[in-house]
Amino acid sequence: MSQDVSTNLISVLALACAAACAGPAKTLSLANYRATAGDDAASWKHLERGAKYLLFAPAGSCQVSMAASLSELEDGKGMALAGTPAGTSLSVIEINDAYVRTGSGAFVALEVTVNQGAKQWLKLPAGASHGCLQPVPAGLEDARGLVGKQLAFTPWAPTCSEVQAAGRAPGSMLIDAEGELTFKVEGLSLGPAGAQAKAAGKLGNQLWAKLGGMEVRVDVLTKCFSAPGAELATRPADPLAHLRLSAARCDEESDDGKRHVSCRTTLGTWEGVVSDSAVELHAVRRTLGAVHFLDGKLVDGARYARTVVAVSVGQAPDVRRQRLYAALTPAMQKAMAREAGGVRVTAAGATDATYKIGVELAEVTIGDLQTSEVPQTSKYKVRDEQRPNPDKPAARERAANARTRLSEAETAFQDKKADFDRLKREARAECDRIAAEQKDAWARIGAGAGCAAADAIIQPSDSDVVAARTELSTAEAQLAKMPDTITVPIMADWSYTKKLYSRSVSSMLSISLQPADAPTPKTFQTPLQYTWQDHEVQADAAHNVPGHAPDRGPIDNAEGLVPYIAAAASSAIATRFRAAMAEAQIEAARRAMAAAGLEASKPGFETVDALAYDGVGKRLEKPLLRGSSTLAAGKALSLPADALSLTTDQCLLAVAAGTAESPLALSIRTTDRVFADTREGGFAMVELCHSELGGKPPNLELFSKAPGAVKWTLFRTRVAGGGS
Repeated sequence: MSQDVSTNLISVLALACAAACAGPAKTLSLANYRATAGDDAASWKHLERGAKYLLFAPAGSCQVSMAASLSELEDGKGMALAGTPAGTSLSVIEINDAYVRTGSGAFVALEVTVNQGAKQWLKLPAGASHGCLQPVPAGLEDARGLVGKQLAFTPWAPTCSEVQAAGRAPGSMLIDAEGELTFKVEGLSLGPAGAQAKAAGKLGNQLWAKLGGMEVRVDVLTKCFSAPGAELATRPADPLAHLRLSAARCDEESDDGKRHVSCRTTLGTWEGVVSDSAVELHAVRRTLGAVHFLDGKLVDGARYARTVVAVSVGQAPDVRRQRLYAALTPAMQKAMAREAGGVRVTAAGATDATYKIGVELAEVTIGDLQTSEVPQTSKYKVRDEQRPNPDKPAARERAANARTRLSEAETAFQDKKADFDRLKREARAECDRIAAEQKDAWARIGAGAGCAAADAIIQPSDSDVVAARTELSTAEAQLAKMPDTITVPIMADWSYTKKLYSRSVSSMLSISLQPADAPTPKTFQTPLQYTWQDHEVQADAAHNVPGHAPDRGPIDNAEGLVPYIAAAASSAIATRFRAAMAEAQIEAARRAMAAAGLEASKPGFETVDALAYDGVGKRLEKPLLRGSSTLAAGKALSLPADALSLTTDQCLLAVAAGTAESPLALSIRTTDRVFADTREGGFAMVELCHSELGGKPPNLELFSKAPGAVKWTLFRTRVAGGGS
């Protein structure tokens, strides 16, 4: 709305100037001006009696000035408001009356009451910025009541769902501070909705509170800050309070006398931007896998992992493969680190392994070095030549046409003005005659006022003359600075040689996957085909030839290709390992479900049911909706969660898992992205509780970066207690 107000005022005042600039300067009431000019623009309603605005004029924001009287504004007096204390004190003004000043310096004058007190006059120049007149923000008076108070940052408050702070190192003061800091509210300002835009100096209609060198959006202040000493101001000792998670949704046990809490469901966390000048965060809920707390502190969950993976590499009978295996090991570790909270990696042969993964490379064959030469051509400058400027004739023609149009516009304007002067004399004579015939004094005054209004009749506009004169000035200026000749580079072709190098590599990558109790592993064979390429060009600056030096390692020695081969193999391994990690966790979930004496309620959905039980345990209830789908890469599938209902102690659990051998990259999310599992693995799950939703479940989307078949189920769970 603030932009609409400013835009409308600029538009209306520009129209007023266009209609009256050519005539003598007059000051008319808004009603008289509109009646005289026939201006029925709806935008004038923004200046009617009783309209209220917030006056906020930081430096450079607008060209509004203030004076004690209308006559001062007419005389060009008045104080510019932008950047002054009067302009930045967030004053609420109410319009009492409005006048339009016509003529070359057209403006609107507003008589206003400031903060329900003194009366002042504001001058709004035509065509200028009036962005410092803003709609009165909701909650302004409540915000004024915060000024002078001491407040503590309490992001764990249930009402705190967004943090918007800008200024000097807001992240250090709000996020990185180790102690409990309090801040004094020193004043208010206006700004945009986002902290990054606020830090960039952009304007807006949102209320912001000044806290020392930092500003916080006022609605954030009321939801995420508390009075020092209040119960909510005390930092929670239970880390689950920071995760916005009830302990009833997690598992608890004793570990050597210390309280161990493990949470596998969807947690509360923050996402956004933290920079030197802005903090812009939103509270979201994400499924991160298993998260563990020991004695109230977040700990590495490897020791509690249900999935223990033993990784082995094949025997390397030659030095080349030994080097390749050494280079592949970091790639495998990186792939497994994605699930560090739910997976523990151990050495080959470990007795507690629940899953085994093996990687083996067959003999690696590196072909002979292939070389070839290809001709290339560059363009280089031979010399410069002076030539007639091809744009000069058009510029001369433009100037000549502009002179002709100006002469025609001036002639037409003089003809129209002569007709106007004649008609005005006739109208005035008739007005004076009627006024003289009135016997009553008040009637004569009224008739005389009508005759005076004839003086405000809009005379012919010289806008065509002004436009033609501007065009002529522009055309002549362009012609004057345009040179008669230009410098043209004369280019020629230069031939040179580009030398190409290549080596081809072939091998077979085998990855084996084996649950601990399976008699034989499942093995995937992936052909490894790779071609290394590089080139060499001798630099020749005189002929515009950039040089290029190749990597001599693979050229001089085939073993120099080992790092390149490892990089190519790592990509294939990482993709397969993510699928292997998902399969290992699924296997662990099946074991946990079987150990609890439970079975899947529907054949074909054993994996989905096991993952659901692994995530929420005994809180799991019967499935509500099931489905099998084939996902297209990058295209979301809508799950009908919004068709279900929840009571206050219930949650909705969505679980999806791939069914094909090809690895998927699954995500489940709400349309607004507030709830999501974005790990992009072989399975995904998200739990949404009634207390977090405030009502009906939203629509859910199932998404995969890779295509493939998937099965999904929507379960109902309880916040606490057993299932049904």
